[in-house]
Amino acid sequence: MVAEMSQKNVKPQAQGEIDMGMTGAEPDSMAPWSIERSAPAKWEFLTQVNAAEADISRYGDEGWELVSVRDHGFNESIYYFKRPKN
Repeated sequence: MVAEMSQKNVKPQAQGEIDMGMTGAEPDSMAPWSIERSAPAKWEFLTQVNAAEADISRYGDEGWELVSVRDHGFNESIYYFKRPKN
């Protein structure tokens, strides 16, 4: 199928011209491209040692997202949370 499509759209090109597969389209009918960029997200972070299930649920209700848990042995785990800064 790719070979069929490429054969149908083959046309001579001037040096440096790029065929975007829009043969037959008039420039007036093509919508201009625009990219909207927003500011990077700002985060706040929370670290909790040995968080209980009730703590994790409460943090979730407060908008915190559990990102990672790191086991440090000796019955100690560190829980890392993040949420968007207001």
